[in-house]
Amino acid sequence: MKKILTVLLFLIYLTLSITNQLQFSLLVSNLIPVRFFLTLFLTIALGIFIYRERLRSLQVFWQFVKSDRFFQVGLLLLMWRALSLSITSDVAFGLTMLAWWASILAFYFLGNYFLKVYKTSKSATIALWGLFSSLILTIIVAVYQTIAFVGWGIQRFDLWGWQYPDGFRVPALMLDSNHLGFFTVAGFFIVCGWLISKKRYLFAVVASFVILEIQSLASSRSALIGLLAGSTVVVISLLIKKNYQILIWFVLALSVGLSTGFLTSKALEIYTTNFVQNYALLHSEVREKVVRTEINNVNEGIEELSFLNNLLPMRVQRVFDASAKSHIAMLKASWELGIRNPILGVGYGNFSNGLKSYPEIYKEASQYDVRGLSMPKFPSHTLWGEQLAETGFVGLVLYTLLVVTLLVRIRKAGVFWSGMWVSFLAATFFYSANEEFFWLLPFLGLWSAKNYES
Repeated sequence: MKKILTVLLFLIYLTLSITNQLQFSLLVSNLIPVRFFLTLFLTIALGIFIYRERLRSLQVFWQFVKSDRFFQVGLLLLMWRALSLSITSDVAFGLTMLAWWASILAFYFLGNYFLKVYKTSKSATIALWGLFSSLILTIIVAVYQTIAFVGWGIQRFDLWGWQYPDGFRVPALMLDSNHLGFFTVAGFFIVCGWLISKKRYLFAVVASFVILEIQSLASSRSALIGLLAGSTVVVISLLIKKNYQILIWFVLALSVGLSTGFLTSKALEIYTTNFVQNYALLHSEVREKVVRTEINNVNEGIEELSFLNNLLPMRVQRVFDASAKSHIAMLKASWELGIRNPILGVGYGNFSNGLKSYPEIYKEASQYDVRGLSMPKFPSHTLWGEQLAETGFVGLVLYTLLVVTLLVRIRKAGVFWSGMWVSFLAATFFYSANEEFFWLLPFLGLWSAKNYES
């Protein structure tokens, strides 16, 4: 059973980046590979736990609850989210989201139990190699998507995510380009930190170059904010520790990756802009976006600041374009929704329906995206605002305690894992990320730490 669970851990982390449910659902909708393997792991690990502990199962579980603050807060958040469903209009979807969060907590508990019972760090190491394999797969697919467009054009490029006028964006095997950005930023911190810890400094620079090149293809400003926030934490931590050698190599790796990523994005932006303007047989979806852009003139009022600024990709230049303004407007809308429903919110998983109940709240955001209230499920575009809107101030406080507790714990894994988690927390102010990788990656950091205390 030990080998089976280890293989499943590898497969779980291997498939973290395969989250496009439109293309990769197994048997039923939204049963993506990572959820399939996660379910298998939970089923087998739970069976082993009950078989080994028998009548002591509840006692062992309770001891774990008492000893682990992250798990304590996670369970409280689970109960509060369940309570919020008492006022939701879409109980079925709320229960689905609740089951998802319960599976994350179950994976945390059973993963800890599994590693403790078998007293080995090899399983965590194998899971880490699963993550590395996932990053390699992501890189290959993203490069293929780029070549497919450059070589064949929009007419042939129906690969889940090229967007105009927002520049050239690829999602790899994810449904959302922003999620690819988050995932690759996390990969940068983890791989760079791992290679530097092995004193493979040049390899760290090369790997950072490749990974941040892919991050640039995602063209996610939220991910870029996360990258800068996480990197600031790493730099400050290394300065405090006076570990100047690692600091120099990290700054070099970051600088090489960021600068070349910007150059690649700029080159593709120039190419795709010329292509769109001159290609007669545009894909229908892209053609509609071109027309909307000409009507809305999203660049109006955006001044060119300098020659150096013009070298940056358009999405980085346009800090306050329509897309950015819509995200800020959604942050305000989430706050207003929470203010009007301060106790239980509008119900876990019920942000979209809650917003439709107060259409005036969406008025500002509708200037930039008129589709919101007409879509079956409209995302909050802010994970923090979503907590407040869906579960009220109590839910937001519990979520904040949860992520801060995890931040304190993950420091044991080192500054690079801390940087990764901070990058997630910063990026999700302006985008939501209800995906397995958001939680499973920091769990891996805890399990990979040499001085980790179970």
